[in-house]
Amino acid sequence: MSNKRIARERRAQERISVIQLGIMIFTVIIRVLFQMMIPIVARANYVDDDGLMVSYAQSIYDGKWLGTYSEHTLNKKPIFSVILAFFKIFNVPYMLWTGLLYALACVVFFYVIRKWLKSFTGSYFCMLFLMFSPVMFDDYIAQCVYRMSIVPAFVVVIVSAYLAIYFDRNQKVRGNLIWISLASVALGIYSLSREESSWIKCFVIGAIAVLFVLYIIENGFKLKEQIGYTIFLVMPLIVSMVFSVTLKTINYNKYGVFTETDFNDTYYEQVCKDIVSVKPRVYVANCYVTKETFYRCMDYSKTLNELRSAVDWYYNNPSTPALKNGELKSGNFAWVLRWSAGMMGVYSDAKTANEFYKKVHEELSKGFEDGTFDKKDAIILSGISRPIEKGDIKDILGYAFLGYNVMASYMDLGPKYKEPTGSYAQIRKMQNMTSTDITDTGIDGYEFSGWIFAKNNESSVRISIEDKSGNSILPTFKASETVYNNLKKSADMTYENAKNAAFSLHISANDNIDIGNLYIRVFLNEEEIFYDSIKNIKNLVNENIVYNIDKNSIVYKDTLSKDAYEKNIRFINGFLNVYKFTGLFVFCLAIVFFVADLASNITNKIVKKKTNFSFCILQLGLLLTIYANLLVISVVYFKSHSKTYIVKYAAGCIPVMQIFICLSICNYIIILKRFYKGDKKLENQTIKKDSGYEGLHYDDSEKTDKDDDDDIIFL
Repeated sequence: MSNKRIARERRAQERISVIQLGIMIFTVIIRVLFQMMIPIVARANYVDDDGLMVSYAQSIYDGKWLGTYSEHTLNKKPIFSVILAFFKIFNVPYMLWTGLLYALACVVFFYVIRKWLKSFTGSYFCMLFLMFSPVMFDDYIAQCVYRMSIVPAFVVVIVSAYLAIYFDRNQKVRGNLIWISLASVALGIYSLSREESSWIKCFVIGAIAVLFVLYIIENGFKLKEQIGYTIFLVMPLIVSMVFSVTLKTINYNKYGVFTETDFNDTYYEQVCKDIVSVKPRVYVANCYVTKETFYRCMDYSKTLNELRSAVDWYYNNPSTPALKNGELKSGNFAWVLRWSAGMMGVYSDAKTANEFYKKVHEELSKGFEDGTFDKKDAIILSGISRPIEKGDIKDILGYAFLGYNVMASYMDLGPKYKEPTGSYAQIRKMQNMTSTDITDTGIDGYEFSGWIFAKNNESSVRISIEDKSGNSILPTFKASETVYNNLKKSADMTYENAKNAAFSLHISANDNIDIGNLYIRVFLNEEEIFYDSIKNIKNLVNENIVYNIDKNSIVYKDTLSKDAYEKNIRFINGFLNVYKFTGLFVFCLAIVFFVADLASNITNKIVKKKTNFSFCILQLGLLLTIYANLLVISVVYFKSHSKTYIVKYAAGCIPVMQIFICLSICNYIIILKRFYKGDKKLENQTIKKDSGYEGLHYDDSEKTDKDDDDDIIFL
């Protein structure tokens, strides 16, 4: 070949590379713009979820770690809030950085799969399939200011990194350092963002096992090299442990407890397990701890009984989350226990709280020893998950399997428009930390509504809304038959005063009252029983009254254009419908192709032909990784298992499923292409035994210019 021709082809290749780079950059920009077309779902009043993440971020941004210790402080792992605070430094809008993070993760996948396909076009379409996945447009995942929004990106990086090492395993360790480094950082961050990170670690361990065995098969057993390669492969797990110890150390130095959260390695966790282990006298459907069981535990444990008045308040308040017919559904008793302890001052500091729960644990343990409590004949995995009885295992396995259908059909995934919820201060804090306009020109006022009454029909209740200067507004009560009937139905409480207990009060910015600093004063028979900031209304505990006051209803002067957002949402949901209509079929097709390839490899093994079992095992590992997460969800929620839980807790599984689909379908296209074209290059390949995919390693010495086109899978 002449030098001119070589130079000409090199320039042509450079032009193609520039065009391809331009296409990639353009695609990433479009993807990020799509993300910014949808609004934040501001659930600012979710004090143990979205609101907690924002509060963490604000404290971190202010240099105070997770802030002053309370019952909310060590509820969740904080890495999402660390990232949120980091981008706040540069005022990067929330939707911009979450969209960019996921888009870049998909670009990583593109470069990995291109190692295998050796085709820009094929790899690009695989990237598009992953990049515009409904999972990263969903209102629960992408739109909420919550840790689930970063999960898909880091999962994609972890899986892609190990696939890259598999494809390039014939390189020296140095050549794959970039991939193991990416996997280490991604796994370390993910392990500090979600409590149930063990499911993705299942994939990591499986990938390590496959690569370890292949290394021995292809290179022989050399102890020194094998030890070094093993350390290289397990680096992400080591980094994950280092991240964990670092977080525990920071929490210990700040709060005095060596733990990531209060839900692991603390006596609070032990107490929850103790209570959920008590065998109830009467079983209640979908109730892990019955009211009778909870109160029996308080009767026995003097220390736990100190919370009785607060626990009474939550059980008697129909607005308590998950309270139905007087029972706390699922594992919500654990939250009521925590909130009650906070209300009674137990969470003054972490050591005091841990010592309190230590005493409770010791007292309840004696209850099991002396026969006061009978233990459930069940497996107790955690204090907030459903105890698993022998007869449950079959159902749990089935629920997990059905989760594939929910994921593959992208059921209910997509953006939605929802009005912001929370107090003025809560929403403004979220708006500030996300560098995003949630509302336009502030609030016009507050709309206070709710009900309050005295249990004794001869008693009376009066409330006053005031600011610090003493300016006040008195709400008037009105008929509330609905309150009376609901209390009678849900909590089996009948109070005549409930028939005239409702109030609705609009406080305008023009009412000569400081609407940003409001207080509530409560009188019982004209005697003051409570005075505090309206945001601390939950601290009102009095056995003589029942109430539910909504302090979160805000009237805005102007909200961001709902019509514009809904138009954007309709557009995005339009192309997401393509995923939903074809999703289950495509997933089933990928399963069929995978099974066919597996059967072909088994047949080849029997007749002693070359096989690619290692790649089949990796694909199987992806499916089992998904099942591991679905199984965890089924264990925790059991019969409550539904598409809602899949959306909330299995967001990381969906990109794993899509990666499996890409690998399976592309693999079969390669097989069909070679079968129908009678590809003769197979004779020139130098494939070591079980070295992975045929076509990955060519002997370039016998390759001609014409053969270049044959490396392209899609054109």
